[in-house]
Amino acid sequence: MRKILLRIFSSYYVKGTRNYINSQKKYEVIRTLLFFFIPLSLFVAGYVTTKTKMNLLTIVAVVGLLPACKSLVGAIMFLKHRSLSQENAEKIDAANHELPELFDMVFTTYDKTHIVNHMVIAGNTVCGFSEDKKFSE
Repeated sequence: MRKILLRIFSSYYVKGTRNYINSQKKYEVIRTLLFFFIPLSLFVAGYVTTKTKMNLLTIVAVVGLLPACKSLVGAIMFLKHRSLSQENAEKIDAANHELPELFDMVFTTYDKTHIVNHMVIAGNTVCGFSEDKKFSE
């Protein structure tokens, strides 16, 4: 249970590993639903007990929507991208000769978001692979 909770509230353990984006999508959606459920339950509890929306729990619920909305933005960002396909992952595994590697890297600029599905580092050279058809070098 502790591992699941750590995974929902932190992505520290799996960044840069294979299928990070696909697995993180599930946890982001679960976390977002949980973050929206808490303020909703506070609002309902306040409304049921006082029979009016003008109570302190309504204010707490509205403030509680801020982290929920932030989590929703994160979930939307994960839903936009995909991890490296299994076919390409097998080809890369066959070609990799024990070099340090990273998977599912997302780089952002002011104009675009670039996804690099696989990155290998050898000395002073960094080589990346992207399945995105719109990726420009």
